[in-house]
Amino acid sequence: MMIDVKPGDVLLVRPPDRSLLVRFANWAIALGARLRHEPAEWTHVIIAHHTDAAGVFWGIQGQPGVVGWVDLTQFLADGTRTLTNVAQPKTDAARKVICDALLPTVGVAEYDWAAIGVDAVIATGAIAWADPLWKAVGRWGPTAPGHVVCSSVADWAYEQAGLRAPGAGRFTTPGDWAQFIQRGAW
Repeated sequence: MMIDVKPGDVLLVRPPDRSLLVRFANWAIALGARLRHEPAEWTHVIIAHHTDAAGVFWGIQGQPGVVGWVDLTQFLADGTRTLTNVAQPKTDAARKVICDALLPTVGVAEYDWAAIGVDAVIATGAIAWADPLWKAVGRWGPTAPGHVVCSSVADWAYEQAGLRAPGAGRFTTPGDWAQFIQRGAW
């Protein structure tokens, strides 16, 4: 079943285990989600962006090393393994704001390891240890963040467009997005 997305839609996926690093990341993110009692099927967030002249639909993703482009073909072709918010109401203007807001993040090479650390500590229930980390990190503003993870850059872009999102900002997880989409019936 092919999924019909538009620019600005969020896709939750589980990347194929093509390397040991991806396999470990999928496992760790899913474990954190289970510990937080969140859906753990999806471990990665991609924002649909545009279709090129060859008909390939491209998305933007945050990943260790860089924010960059990803071909959505494999994820759109597998409707059983991809969760989206296609039914969430979005105007064409809001979609444009999301996509335009994301462009300056492409090439950002600062993965937000502090947010990952805080998420991990919170998931284990050791919130007292997370407090100093939580206070050590800055808040985001209206300019493109210089430190992101896949789920947080999507939350930030939706905030820029004035759309509902999980709202955890820098600490948004794929599990937060999954709960948000499932609870909204989107």
